[in-house]
Amino acid sequence: MEHQRTFGQWVRQYRENLGIDLRSIARSAKLNASTISRIERGIIDPTLMTAVRISQALDADPADFYSFLSGKPHDSLIWPENEELEVLTIEDVVGFEMLVTKNPMVVEKALADKLNQIQRALPEATHFPDTSPYTFNSDDVFRLLSGSPLYRINLQYPNFISAQSILNIFRRGGLIIRKDVEAYIRQKYIDKDLQIKLGSEEAKITTIQNSSLVGDSKRKVKLSEIVRVDKVLGDNGEILIMSWKALEVEREAHLNPPPSIDLPDHLISWWNLQCLKYGYLLILMSRWNDSLNHPDSEWLNEIRSQMDFEVKEE
Repeated sequence: MEHQRTFGQWVRQYRENLGIDLRSIARSAKLNASTISRIERGIIDPTLMTAVRISQALDADPADFYSFLSGKPHDSLIWPENEELEVLTIEDVVGFEMLVTKNPMVVEKALADKLNQIQRALPEATHFPDTSPYTFNSDDVFRLLSGSPLYRINLQYPNFISAQSILNIFRRGGLIIRKDVEAYIRQKYIDKDLQIKLGSEEAKITTIQNSSLVGDSKRKVKLSEIVRVDKVLGDNGEILIMSWKALEVEREAHLNPPPSIDLPDHLISWWNLQCLKYGYLLILMSRWNDSLNHPDSEWLNEIRSQMDFEVKEE
């Protein structure tokens, strides 16, 4: 029986090949050296976020770990690219958040226009609110982000975006968030359920148990759980690497908040949060656009041109 390779074995091998000691990695990952030592020895089953922190400290890519885990060469994990597909990137979101600090009115108008365009493209039964199509304006965008109890519009992640759309975004190097991974796993499970039922009952039970992890974002998901989901759904590392990339984005947003404008100290945290909300709203708009039968291929370039214009004006 072949011995299962582990994350801890990979960390130790990768670290020793670089000639880095445990304490250096611990300082960079902001973890105790004893914790990393126990992970290397297989005593601790790390959470996915802990694995992300350690790999970032090693300056390693999740594809490196999957290659070690699966025994497949790194080249086999390079997926084909669709050159015609425009995808939202982390650079787009960072640039958009910077645009908020310079010209929030431009941002709010762009988002309001996109909300109206999406609503017109949706089937009549799905219009929000339930009565008749509503025309959004810039003030609505500000209220949408303010969380006022008097203004109950809540833009949610589109539940009908296809797994293939999410996979295309990922394969083109687009920004992936936790909601993308949740939707992808859920749809892959639905698509694969028949094949799983025809196969191992144990595999079916494992999939049901692990599919529940995507519904609770507060739960600290273990790396081993994501590895099992990826294996059961036969996804060649894509679920693992997608999940990994999504947490890298969250960690980056936490460590490097948006630039603040000249505000009193007690308002800086509020402003940083507002910028992150604008960035998240841009991501949601992008996913709604991707889920339409006829996505607007130009809107992302229009937003990028606004960001470029602001840079040139400086």
